[in-house]
Amino acid sequence: MQSHTFFGIGFNFSDIDQLFKKDYDERYAQEVSSVLKELDNAGILTPDNRKLSDTQYRLPARAITLVLKELNSIGILTSKNYQLLLQNGNVQYALSIHCILKDLNKAGILTTENYELLLQNGNMQYERDISLALHHLIKTEILTTENYQSLLQNGNARYASNIYSGFITLSNAGILTHDNRRLLVQNGNVQYATFISWVLTKLNDAGILTTENYQSLLQGGNAQYTEAISSILTKLNDAGILTHDNYQLLLQNGNAQYAPEIFRVLKELNKAEILTSDNYRLLLQDGNAQYAPKMSRALEELNKAEILTPDNYRLLLQDGNAQYAPEISMALKELNKAEILTSRNRRLLVQNGNAQYARTISLALEELNKSGILYQNQNIFDTILDNPKNAENFLNFVQKNQIQITSKNFFRLYKIGAYEKTSLVCQCLGSFWKKPQTIRQLLPEELMSLLPPNDNIESSVQSPNF
Repeated sequence: MQSHTFFGIGFNFSDIDQLFKKDYDERYAQEVSSVLKELDNAGILTPDNRKLSDTQYRLPARAITLVLKELNSIGILTSKNYQLLLQNGNVQYALSIHCILKDLNKAGILTTENYELLLQNGNMQYERDISLALHHLIKTEILTTENYQSLLQNGNARYASNIYSGFITLSNAGILTHDNRRLLVQNGNVQYATFISWVLTKLNDAGILTTENYQSLLQGGNAQYTEAISSILTKLNDAGILTHDNYQLLLQNGNAQYAPEIFRVLKELNKAEILTSDNYRLLLQDGNAQYAPKMSRALEELNKAEILTPDNYRLLLQDGNAQYAPEISMALKELNKAEILTSRNRRLLVQNGNAQYARTISLALEELNKSGILYQNQNIFDTILDNPKNAENFLNFVQKNQIQITSKNFFRLYKIGAYEKTSLVCQCLGSFWKKPQTIRQLLPEELMSLLPPNDNIESSVQSPNF
């Protein structure tokens, strides 16, 4: 065996290893002895319970001793409780178990039932969350048996660090009742405990955390939307309009399911500095909430164009217009580009059922803006609104024939586009200069007057400037 010299002293590593092992064994033996002493003090030092000293692997004897002392201090160190500590991997958490038992003892609720609950169903894998929860419940003087058991029963331990926050907020508002406590941890609500606690905090800060408002939040499946609801309440609170009525409106008539998009709408309103109680309520009333996804896109476009005004916003939500919100917003942008976005034109755009044609109207306006002929030209817009159904035919006719639109030919082109057999018109115009008699046979008389004069047929059809 190789020896080594250090400062003139000879030694070998094997001897050192043996010394350390001997010392470790002696200390461990002393720790095991302490465990056995606690078992003996409790009168349960049986052959089965002596297995700790006979095991082939080293257990955290010192931590186990601390657990046993805590149990023994109130007379609940039984063979069953001792064996439970050694089962299902619980012993690896012995030190954390001891700390938790100390908190339970401090609160006067360290019972066999509560001890068993702690070590069942794999609860100890969430030791940190449980310890944190108990620490805060003690601090706020609400660590009761009911609160403790609500934390750990039915697999709730994984959410313990969030549940306790809800309990504390309810307690601060004076509504931590049996029913309210149960509602938080049942019916699948517990998985949203984090966001629920956020909502409760905001309601409490606004002075409207009542049993009614709390129960509304967790009924009807609303709990699953609490993350977005929390964000909405922040916006309302910042705007000074977080009231009982506005909160209840959010949870009524299935509005909560649209919470994420409602929040986006509020962001756009806030950006435009028009987030008022009236504008908020307009969004959620009369079934408008279901169109919140469309509204958020529409308002984003209006904000980009810097025309998200109270009048334009109300226009999108009145008389069922919300379903066409993105299309109407695009039309408003084109009218604004042409500097003819007036109260009259805004009204004409959606009245008499025109809103349903907003998409093709906006596309027609965009085409006319590109041509530069819509600018400050009220007559063109009036012509389109006289027959909004024709906007799509007009676009198809112009684009298929690659016709350049001018202020001179627009009115004629729009009327030709209105003809129900537009495709036939296109076909005829393409061959008119070759066989003028053909078009005279096929076109109705009312369209003949819209064509170029006979002496200009060939040049008109060949040229894009029809």
